[in-house]
Amino acid sequence: MNVTHHLTTFCFVALRAYILSPRVVLDFDSCNAAFGTIYKNTTDCAALEEEESVTLYTLREGGFVAIYFWACFIPFSMILWCYFNQRIAPVSGSTMPLMMQSDSSQTSWTQTGYKGFGSMSSSIGLFLYLLTMITLFGYQILLGLTTIFYYIQQDAITWFRPVFEDEIQVLKVHAITWGVGFFYTILLKWPTSIRSVFYRRSTLADATHVAVMTPRAQEKMAEETSSRLKAIKSVITVIKNAVTRVMSFIYCDRRATDLDFDVAYCPVEIDGNGIRHFFFRLRRYNFDDKSQLYIPGSIVVGETLNDYLRLRSGLDSMEVPKRRSVVGANTIKMTRPIFIVTMISEFSKFFYTYQVFMIWTWFPLWYVFQLVSILNFCCSVESHGFSHVF
Repeated sequence: MNVTHHLTTFCFVALRAYILSPRVVLDFDSCNAAFGTIYKNTTDCAALEEEESVTLYTLREGGFVAIYFWACFIPFSMILWCYFNQRIAPVSGSTMPLMMQSDSSQTSWTQTGYKGFGSMSSSIGLFLYLLTMITLFGYQILLGLTTIFYYIQQDAITWFRPVFEDEIQVLKVHAITWGVGFFYTILLKWPTSIRSVFYRRSTLADATHVAVMTPRAQEKMAEETSSRLKAIKSVITVIKNAVTRVMSFIYCDRRATDLDFDVAYCPVEIDGNGIRHFFFRLRRYNFDDKSQLYIPGSIVVGETLNDYLRLRSGLDSMEVPKRRSVVGANTIKMTRPIFIVTMISEFSKFFYTYQVFMIWTWFPLWYVFQLVSILNFCCSVESHGFSHVF
C-alpha cells in the first residue's frame, strides 16, 4: 500500500513540475519579435566589417583617367584627320569623272586619287593608323585582363594578388570595357578598309591608289509583294540611310549625300613600259598624260568581216606588247589563299563582330571552366576510347 501511494505521489509531482516548467517557443514570429533586432544588428555589423576590409576603386585613379583620355583621343584624331583630308585640304583635281567605256562621255562613276603610306605626305596618316589599330586590339587585351582579374578575385587564379577585391566592381569595369570596345569596333567597320581612311588625297598622276565610286544596283520589289513586306523594307531603308548619313558625316564621305554608291580602292601599278594603270571589275584603266585621267583601255579589233579574216594568222611580235599595254593580258589574277589569312579576314567582317564580343561575356561567368571540363572529357574519350570512359 505504501509503495503504491509513494509511486502515485511521485508521478503527480513530476507531472506538475513538467506543466509548470518554462518551455522554448519554436514559432518564427515569436523568435523574430524577441531576437530579430539582435540578429539584424549582428548582420549589419558583419557587412560593415566586410565592406571596410574590401578596397574599392573610384574609377578616377590615374590609370583609369589615362585610358579615358586615350579612348577619346584616338576617335577624335581620326575624325579630325578625315575632316582635314576631305574638307579642309582636299587636293584640287583629285576627284574626276571615270568613263565606263572609252567612247562614253556620260558617266556617274568617279575616280579619286590617294597616296598610300609609302610617301612623306601620308606619314601622319600612317601614325594615326598605327594608333587606331593598337587601340582596336587594345580593347581585346583589356577584356582579357578584366577576365583574369575576375577569376583572381574569385580565387580561381591564385598566382597573383587581386587587383579588384569586389566582384561587382570588376564585372562593372568589364562591362564598360565591352561596351566602349564594341562601339569603337563597329565604328571602324563602316569604311571600305581601315587603311583607306588614313590615305592622303592626291592628284591622279601621283596616286598610289584610286578610289572608284560607282552607283549601287537598285533592287526592285515584285508587284505581288505584300504591303507588310514593303513596310518592313521601308523601315529598314530609313534606318540604313540614317546610319549611312551619320557615318558619312563622321568620315566626311561623299555618301552623306549620295547614299546609293559603293567605293572600291584600287592599287595603281606600273608596267614594263612605264604606264600607270589599275584594274577594276576585270577592266584595265590606263593613265592618260594629256587629260590627266585614268581611261578604260580598249582596242578596235575590226569593223568588217575582212578585218577579222586578216587576223587568222595571229598577231605579230610588235602588236602583242602593244595590246597588252592597253588592255592587259587575257588572264585573271588569282592568289592562292592562306588559311590563317582567310580565317582572320572572314571573322573580321561586320557579321562576326557581335559574335566575337559575345565570347567575352561568357568568360567572366565561369563558363570557361565548363568549356575546359568538356574539352578534358573529349580528350579522354579520344585517348582512352569509350569503353574506358563509360
